[in-house]
Parts: sequence; structure tokens; C-alpha cells
Amino acid sequence: MLAGRTTELLALEREVNRHRLVTVTGEPGIGKSALVHEFAKTHSAPVVGLAEAKSADEIAREIGRALGLLPSPASIGTAIARALANRRRALVVLDDADRARKALASVLEGWLRDAPSATFVVTSRTRLGLGAERRIELGPLEVQANEGDSPAAKLFAERAASARDGFRLTAANRAAIASIVAQLEGVPLAIELCAARVASLPLSEIESLLAERLDLLEGEERSIRGAFALSWDELDDEDARLLAACSIFRGGFTLDAACAVGGGAVDVKDRVRIARALERLIERSLLRTDGSRYTMTLTLRAFAKEKLEDRATVEERHARFFSELHRRTPRVPVDALAADQGNLEDAAAHALAAGDPKAAAGTLLSLAPVALARGPLRPFVTSLGKVLEGRDVPPRDRAELHLVRGLASIFAGKRDTALDDLERARALAKKANASRVEALATSRLALVQGMKGRIAQAKKAFADAERAAKKAKDEHTHAVVLRDLANVLSEAGLNDDAVLELGRARSLFHSAGDVREEGFVLMMLGSRFADDGRLDAAKRDCTAALALLEQAGDRRSQAWTLAMLALVDAESGDLSSARTRLEKGLAIVRDVGDEHTEGLLLLYLGNVALEQSLLEDAERAYHDAIARLRHAGDEASEAMAIAGAALVDHAFRRGGLACEGIARARKILARNARKARLEAVEVLASLVEGHPPPPPQEGEVEEIRFARRAIEVLSAEKKPARSALVIANDGSAFRLPGAEPTRLGKTRAIARVLHRLAVERLKNPGRAVTPPLLVGAGWPGERMLPSAAKNRLHVTIARLRKVGLLPVLLHDDEGYFLDPKTDLKLSEPSEL
Repeated sequence: MLAGRTTELLALEREVNRHRLVTVTGEPGIGKSALVHEFAKTHSAPVVGLAEAKSADEIAREIGRALGLLPSPASIGTAIARALANRRRALVVLDDADRARKALASVLEGWLRDAPSATFVVTSRTRLGLGAERRIELGPLEVQANEGDSPAAKLFAERAASARDGFRLTAANRAAIASIVAQLEGVPLAIELCAARVASLPLSEIESLLAERLDLLEGEERSIRGAFALSWDELDDEDARLLAACSIFRGGFTLDAACAVGGGAVDVKDRVRIARALERLIERSLLRTDGSRYTMTLTLRAFAKEKLEDRATVEERHARFFSELHRRTPRVPVDALAADQGNLEDAAAHALAAGDPKAAAGTLLSLAPVALARGPLRPFVTSLGKVLEGRDVPPRDRAELHLVRGLASIFAGKRDTALDDLERARALAKKANASRVEALATSRLALVQGMKGRIAQAKKAFADAERAAKKAKDEHTHAVVLRDLANVLSEAGLNDDAVLELGRARSLFHSAGDVREEGFVLMMLGSRFADDGRLDAAKRDCTAALALLEQAGDRRSQAWTLAMLALVDAESGDLSSARTRLEKGLAIVRDVGDEHTEGLLLLYLGNVALEQSLLEDAERAYHDAIARLRHAGDEASEAMAIAGAALVDHAFRRGGLACEGIARARKILARNARKARLEAVEVLASLVEGHPPPPPQEGEVEEIRFARRAIEVLSAEKKPARSALVIANDGSAFRLPGAEPTRLGKTRAIARVLHRLAVERLKNPGRAVTPPLLVGAGWPGERMLPSAAKNRLHVTIARLRKVGLLPVLLHDDEGYFLDPKTDLKLSEPSEL
């Protein structure tokens, strides 16, 4: 059976049962021939190759030969029609009909008329144009695996095994193969040619060479260039020039963009002409469209780029088009901008390389919303710096670029750096009479001042920002000012006032239809409610925020919202869900490239691990958080991570390090922190220094409440509850509720298996640990046959049940797990 084409074979079967002429189309190398050969095999139908046929006579001779007919050339067409008419049901597959399309359409029209029982399946890059024809457009193989390996990966492994004996899909090479076939976009010919390279190259080298894919995808008999060359040679000059020009786009393009690079078309006639050319390219399976954007495969893009003659001119047109985007369509939603992120990045690079800082400035201002929301931040900030070094940037654009760079510094936690850019942005905007930019720069300036504890200074700046927003007559900008003000009010402990301002901001954003900003404000409202302990309201608003931010495509804010929901989960006692949300948020910010937010989420992950009694996980998370927060310059958050790490040191009986950590945290917070954080550290210090914690106060914020939960957990660890299942943190012993301890010995496999079960139970209650993971934990690095591994694990599980864990050691189809309904605590072996 042809891998990965079950759906297409069924579709072909369905169309053949309903129609007498079915044409399978698709771009070069997509696997049309393989599909129809498989179909013909299951129907015992002849396959006629027409790759070399051009005329009606040549077509007739090829089909006659396949049907076993040997009359003279003059009568072969008539003989074919008669032979087909005499058969009750005749199915003929005509493969590779591109060169013969016109002639084939002519002869097929007659045969369909004269042989009513005959059915034809044709492969071609475009349809034949007959009224009786039904088209099936063949797409690429699936590259994402739902269960097991994807069809594209299986094809790669199959062809690679032909090139190198013993090659197969394994756990070690699965990720590399998945990456390769994804970059090849599931095109079968490209996968087959690439897989052949495993005879001489390692997978890592193949992956790196995909940047030069056309040279990599050359075979002795077939090549990707050759597959595309036939289609290219059939294009008229106008279509060929347009396809080559459109190879400049990364990630697709719109009709407007195609008009711009295809000659700077501005009138209706030109737009219609280019739209029709795009239609012809789609018909020839060289472009795809979803109705609003056009795309081509990366491999075809590389081929078309080789045909681009005046590349400098096309790059200039491309840069000019995207440099004007933010002026033509202000406040484009982030998700819409994200579709053109690659184009915007390339346009900025083209403009900079051409020495045109004005065009580069416009492009970066268009790119800013998506770069700030989705990242990556570092290359974006580097490009901002290069443009700001130029002299020809208009003052208004220069002001806005400084504002954007200031925002990027805020996101990175570098507040002092942000202040410099924001001051410059405000001064330049005022000079250029750009009230909107002035209001935004002043508001962000006030935000940074508030975050640094300069509340009076911040309030004065906010008053200035509101005046500038009113002068600009822009309610959206006014809403941003209110949102920033709410942030500072919350930082000052004025949560009620903050909620009031957020409500006003949300109303304005909602009226403006700004889904992203409304989602962000909802997340902030949820955060304020979480601070006040109103967990249901916090969860409601953060859940609604997450939906809006996902809709808007703001990945960075999605990560923040996941963190807020994790804090609510932790306070509600659902530590497993909290951990899952934080790990998902971390994956997002690492992809975005936001080191500061990554540090904050690691801090929260350390807190959750501490509450789960997973001290080693907590220690790793805190130390990773410290490194990132220090690099980002967020001293106050770094101090909280230092205090958390001190608590772990205390639990591991490293008293000197614990006291030193608390002292460092106090020293940092004394010079730059809000009161709540100082109070939280004092609660943590009570356990380390051995004195009673400060008495609870009404209205304590989430950070202080966490500190109280943390010292309660670690105090309980010293005297594990008799009602809980207690397991030594090295797996060497356990104690069932109300029973005496059972010793297993810390160096034995049975202890390592129990330790893995306990850790996974705390991380993911109710989720089974698979046998391979348990075997890896029990016998690390040891090679054994699958049957031997299965037997060892079976014996180990049986022994754990026999020594007392039978009631709590459960299993399902996936593996084994400790009962999530049983309270579980990890403890030092000496305390059992």
C-alpha cells in the first residue's frame, strides 16, 4: 500500500466510479505517478507512460501497445476506440501527459464518445480542459505525526534504507527526520532524493545542507531542477517573470504585494493582468491559494529565485511595499501581521543592505507589533539599532523607533536602558508634533518609573501622557495610558484603583475592536484579582484573556496569562495543572526569545516544585531563573528566586548557604522593591533562621501567601503526616499511612523505579509512567532485549506490590502509576 495516500486513493476511487475522465494534478514531484500506479495495480488496469508523446499519433501508438493492438499507424486510433467499446468496463491510466495535453484532449474527446464504457485516469500538472473532466489536486504528504511516525517520515526511512543497509527509524533519529521532511514540506520527490544522501552523509549534515536544497536534491536519473524545468519551459514570458519575482516572498504574499514586486502595478488593468497570471500559475500547480494569500513550496521558491534576473530591483520594490504597510493600514492585528513576518524581516534587511534607512525604518515599524508579541526580540532590536544610526530617518519615525526599542527593553527587564530610549522618543515626538507617539512614550516612561518605585514621578508623567492622548484625539492611545497607569497603581498596592482604571481601558479597547489589547487588560484584571485572593474571578478573567490573546496571536502575552492561571491553580491546590501551564508558557517564551519572562516563569516553576516537595526540580528552576533575571537586570525578581533557592538549601541542610541567600535577597530588595516582596522574604526567612513568621495581615498578596504555604510544606516535610504515603526522596524506603517504614535499599533498581513513580505522581497525578521510562530509571544505560526488560520490570512491580504498595500501585494500558487519591509526600530517608 502506498504510504500516506489512503485518503487520496479513496477520493480517486470515488471520482472514477462517478466520472469517466479524472485528471490528477499537482506540482512537480508531488507523487502523481506513484498514486495512479498504485490505483492501477488494485484495478489490474494498464498504465501508459506519455512522457515522450506529443502528437495524437504518438499517444495512440503508446496506448495501442499497452492494449496489445498492432494495426497500422493510420488505423490505430480507430482500433483503440473499437477495443475499448467492446469491453464491458475499460480503465486506462495515462501517466505524465504534460507534453501531450492538447493532443490528448483531442483524442480523448473522441474515445469518450465512441467507447461509452471506457474510463480514463490522467496525470498532468494542469487539467486537460474537457467538459467531462473531473480534477483531483494532489497535495504533499503529511509531515506531522498524530500517532506513530508521519507518512513523510516513513517514506524517508524507506528510501534511506534502500540507500544504506540497516537504516531505520529510531528514537535517536526520529526528530532529525521529522525536521528534514517538514523543511521539504512533504514533497515526495524531494524526500526521496534527500533520503538517498544518507549513503554518504549523516542526517545532521543533510539537515544543514537544505539551505542549498536544489544542489542537494540532485540524483543520477532524477533531479528536482529537472522536475521544475518542464513546467518552467511551458510558461509564457509574463508568467515566468512574475513567478520569479514572487520568489522574493517568504511565507506567502497577497495580490497587492504581487502587483508591487511584479512591476509596481497601480491601476485596475494592471491588477487584473497580474491576478490572471496568478490564476494561470495556480492552474499549473505552481502556486497555491487559500483565497487571500498565495504560497509556493520552498523548493520551487529556490528554483524560481535562480531564474530571477533583476534581483536588486525586485528587492527594492519588496522593501518599498512593506515599508509603507504601517502607513497604509495602521493597527493591523498581530495575527494578520504574523503571516508577513518573514517578508517584513527580509524587507528590512534588503533596505539596510541597500543603504536606505528610511525604508528600513518604515518596515521595522510595521514589524514592531508582531516582533514584540511573538519575537524573536534580539535580531529585531539589532535591526532597530542599525536604522537609528542612519541620518535620513524622518523625526517622527525616529521617535517611534526609540519608543519601540524602549518597549523591547521593558520586555527584556532592562528598565534603565528603556528610560533612555523613552526620553528620546518623547522629546522627538514633541518636536515633530506627533501627539500620539508623545503620549505613548510618556506613558511607558511613567510605567518604568512606577516599576522602579518612583510613584510620585510616575503620576506626574501619566498626567502629561493623558494630555498628549487627548490632544491626539485617539481613544486607543488613551486606553494604553490607562492600562499603564493601572500597572503602576497595582505596584503601589492600590489594587482597587488599578481595577477601576483597567475597567475603563478595557471598555475603550473593546469599542476600538482591539482584541489583543482587550485580552491583555483582562489578563491584568485576573492578576489583580489573584493578588487579592479572589481566585474564581482571577481564573474567569485569565481564561477569557487567553482565548482573546490566542485569537490575536500574541504569544508572549499568552505565556504571561498561562503563568497567571498557574498561580491561581497553585493557590487552589492544583499543583499539577500549575506545572503544566508553566511548562507550556516556558516553551512559548523560549521560542519568542524573551529571556526576562522566561526567568519569571522559571521562578514560578520553582515555587510550584517547592510546594510539590520536588526539591531538586525547585533548585534547578530557581538557579536557572536567577541567571536569566540577572542578565535581564530585574533585581527584585532575582532576589525572590534567591530566597526560594535559600529555602531549598535549608531543606537539604545547607544552613550556611540558606542564611547567606536570605541575606542577599534582603539586601537587593531593600534598595529596589515593593513592600510585599520584602514581607514575603521575611516569611521565608523565619524557617531558615528558626524564628516565628510574621503574623498574617489582612489583604496579603499572592507572593506572601505563597511564602506561608512554602514554609508550611517544608515544616511538614520534617515530620511527615502519618495519614500520607511517604516515600524517601531517593526511593530507598516508604511508609504507608499508619504503618511502619519499609526499607528497600537506595542502590537497587527497585528503589529507582519507586522514585520515578513518586516524582511522576507529584508532577502529573493520574498519568501513567510508560514501561520504557521505568526501565530507563531502574536500569540506566543498560542494554537488554525488550523481552528481558519487560520481565525485569514485571518482577520489580510485583515486588513493590508484595512489600505493601498493592493498594496504591495501579496500572492502565499506558503503564503504572501511584494512586492520585492517596496523599503523597517525599521525605529525607533519615526521617522515615
